[in-house]
Formats: sequence, structure tokens, C-alpha cells
Amino acid sequence: MTDAPRDGLRRAWDERYATFSLDEAGCLGAGAGLSRMIYRAKKQALRKALRLAGFGPSRPFRVLDMGCGFGYFAGFYHAEFPKASYVGVDISARAIDRARTTTPGDEFFAHDVVSWRHPAQARFDVIQVIDVLQLLMDDAAFDEAVGTLAAHLDADGVLLVPLMFADHAPPASHHCIRSRAYFDALLGTLGLVVTAEVPMYYWLVDGGSRNRLMRAIFARTGPVSLYLVDRLAMMLGLENRDPASVLSRARMLIIRRTAHPGATGLRNTASGN
Repeated sequence: MTDAPRDGLRRAWDERYATFSLDEAGCLGAGAGLSRMIYRAKKQALRKALRLAGFGPSRPFRVLDMGCGFGYFAGFYHAEFPKASYVGVDISARAIDRARTTTPGDEFFAHDVVSWRHPAQARFDVIQVIDVLQLLMDDAAFDEAVGTLAAHLDADGVLLVPLMFADHAPPASHHCIRSRAYFDALLGTLGLVVTAEVPMYYWLVDGGSRNRLMRAIFARTGPVSLYLVDRLAMMLGLENRDPASVLSRARMLIIRRTAHPGATGLRNTASGN
């Protein structure tokens, strides 16, 4: 990533964080209520992925949160994984200043996911990059970013990445959806492999069904009811095959080094409940 695009992204995210709300951090325009439910679903998928990867509340481990925003997930780890140590990186200096204020005991860096390196060359047991990689429109920057993640991953560590794939995704101005074959080939060059997947949403990111009556019902009953229906669909193992947004197809990928005993090369799936 050259200096000009990096500076433009930095300015854009600095301007976007006006009140440090989840609406600003996630699906812009979703509204405060729906944004809270979407982040609740993200935490549920993350919690499930960590459990599948063998990380529990009693285990000390090192977390790198790439694209941490204003440090929302720092609170998640402090509350649910008190023995974990947390490092956050985000391109927005404004967000990082906020994170340093709200969680002063953690380590934060204002930098981009493509070229950042930990000053002490630290490696991490868990690296998460939540809703960041698809924002990299340029394939070279995307490849470099995944390489940066791999460079910081401990030998027995896991990389947790929510991604969605499509062979022929419609063009968009704010995200780039790549094919699964492209991503798997990139991982292979880095000695990485997807070992498990956790579905994340059914209707939640879409704001409900395409059906007008159903949308009207959810509009009246609010985002909590939509979240509960979404979680029920996940528990039943249902898949929304006609989402309004391709982002609804996101799955939390659990990625390991191929030399790890658990890295079989098989893409297993896990329920999202």
C-alpha cells in the first residue's frame, strides 16, 4: 500500500469516528440498535471459534487485534478471557487515541494492516482481523496484509478472519469479495490452511428478510427480535441462500499453520450457536 492510499484511508476513518459508536465501526447506517446486535453476533462467533481452537478463560494467550478500531474487543477479552494479553492496531490515530484512553493497560499502535510490524517482533497465539480484509480493494495490498498476519502468527497460533467469498461478486465501491480458490491459494503460499469455519449471520446484516411483510414485522418489533430469529436460524443450521448483502455469507475462518497437528487441510464447518 503506497503512502497516498494509506493517508486517504487514515483520513477517512478519522473522520468516520465522530462519537466512537458501533454504528461507525461496523455497518455504517445500520443504526445503533442493529449495530449492537451485529456485534453481539460477532462476539458469539468469536467465542465459538476460540473454543474450537482450544482457547478458554483459564488459558494465558497473546491476542493481536488487527483493525481494532477504538478497542471494542479489548473489553471482550478482558471480560471473558482475563488471562489474555491484548495488542490492537488500527489505521485511525483518532480511534487508537480513544482506545489508549479507555483501556490504558493494553498496547495500541496507529498503523495499517498491510505494513505494520511489532517493534519487538512479537508473535501471537490469536490474531483476529474483523471486517477489514474485504475493505482492501487492491489484490496486492490484500496479499501483503495476509502476509503480515502470517508473519506475526506463532507456530501453534490461530488466525481468526470473518470472510465471505464469491466467484463473480458484483463490483462495489467499498469492499472487494474474492473467490475461495484465490484465498486458499494465497494461504497455501504462506503455509496456512483453514481448519474450521463458524457461520456468523442469517438475516442480521441484511436487516431482515427480503419479504416486505417480514421486514415490516421486524421494523415494528426492533433489532432484538431480529437477532433472536437470526440466532434460532443459526442453531438450526439454516443458510440464507438469497441474502440481500453478500456480507451475510460471512463465516469466521479458523486458520493455522500447515505444520500444526490440527491442520488437516480439510475445511470443516461448525454451527454458529
